[in-house]
Amino acid sequence: MKNVSLIIFIIVLIIPQFSLSQSTLDYGNEINHVKVCNYVQANSFSSNEEAEIALELILSTVGAEKRFILRPCSNINNAVALQISGIRYIFYDPDFIKNLSKGELWIKFFVLAHEVGHHVNGHVVDINSFRANNISLSQRRLQELEADRFAGFILSKLGASLKKTIAAVNRGSNSDDTYSTHPNRNKRVLATTQGFNKAKSNESIYTKSDADKYEELYYKAMNYHEADRFQDALYIYNYLISNNNNLPYIYYNRGEVYHILRKYNSAIYDYKYQIRLTPNNSRAYYAMGNAYHKLSFKDQAVSSYLKSIKMMESGSDHKHIDSYSKPNSKISVWAYAMAALNMAGSRQYFGYSCEYARKAYQLNKYENDLTTEVYRTLIEIINNNCR
Repeated sequence: MKNVSLIIFIIVLIIPQFSLSQSTLDYGNEINHVKVCNYVQANSFSSNEEAEIALELILSTVGAEKRFILRPCSNINNAVALQISGIRYIFYDPDFIKNLSKGELWIKFFVLAHEVGHHVNGHVVDINSFRANNISLSQRRLQELEADRFAGFILSKLGASLKKTIAAVNRGSNSDDTYSTHPNRNKRVLATTQGFNKAKSNESIYTKSDADKYEELYYKAMNYHEADRFQDALYIYNYLISNNNNLPYIYYNRGEVYHILRKYNSAIYDYKYQIRLTPNNSRAYYAMGNAYHKLSFKDQAVSSYLKSIKMMESGSDHKHIDSYSKPNSKISVWAYAMAALNMAGSRQYFGYSCEYARKAYQLNKYENDLTTEVYRTLIEIINNNCR
C-alpha cells in the first residue's frame, strides 16, 4: 500500500482534473459534443499519459485490463462512458469545473473509477442501438449506484479514507430524484460507503467472464496495432477470429494490418467480410478500394471508391468510429481523388476521370489533405482529360 500511495502522490502533481458532474451528459444521453470530438480526434487513440497511469492503477486493483479507449475531450463538460459502433470509450474533459476538486486527488480517481464501473458492470449500451434510448430513469439511477459502489471499492483498495471517498458524491442535491437520471446525495453516499466497506473484506466487486477476457485481448490487439506492432496485433486478431469472436470491426482491423504487411488479397477478404457484418460501411469500401489500387485492379478499385462515396454522401454510412461527419470530408476527398486516379487508367470508367478529379480538387481546397504527389496527378488529369 505504501508503494501505491507513493505512485499516487507522484500522479497528483501531474494528473489533469477529472470532471464530476453528469447532469447534462451521461452514457446514452446528449452525445453531440462527443461525436464531434470523436471525429476531430479520429486519427488517434492517444490519451493523456497521466490519466492512463491512473486508469492502470484502478484496473489493477480488481485484476482487470483495459478494454476501452481513454481519451481527453474538451468542451463536453463531463467525464462519460460511451460505446460507439461497438467500441468502448471513456471521455473526460480536463478543464471542466477545475475548482470542483481543487486539487483533491481522490475526487479525480473517483470520477474515473465511476466511469470504469459503468463499463465493467455492463451499463454502457451502444448509442447506435435501439436500447440506448429505452433505459428507464429508475434503471439509470440503479446503474449510477452500482458505479458508485465500484468507485468506493476502488478508492478503499487504493488507500483513501471514507471521508475522502464520499467527498466526490457528497456535494450533490438531496432533493427528490424521481425524475432524475442520478440518485440523490444520500443514496450515492450510501452506495459509495457500501463499496468502500466491501473492500475491507475478501470479497471481490468484479468477476472476469470469458467474454471480458476476449474483449481485453481485442483492445490489446488494437493497442499493438496503434503502436505498429503489427505481427502481435495480427496474432491476436487471428486467435479471436478462430474462436468465433466477431468483435466490432475485428475484420476491418485485421484487414488494415494485412494491408500494411502488403497482403492485399487477404485484406480484401477481410474488408468484404466486415461489410457483411456492417453493411453500408464506407470505410471498409474505401479501404478495399485502396487494396485493389495496390494490386492495380483499377475497375474494382473505382467500384469500391464509388460505393464509399455514395454511402458517405447519402447519409447511409454505417457509423464507423471515424465516420460521424456526413460526408466524412477527409475520407471523401481521398475517395474522390483515388477514384479519379484509377479512372484515368480504366477503359470502363475513363470518361468520368475529369469529373471526379475536379471534385477532389475542389474538396481539397477546404480540407487540404491530399499529398503533393496525388494533388499533382489530379492536376495532370484535369489538364489532359478535361476539355
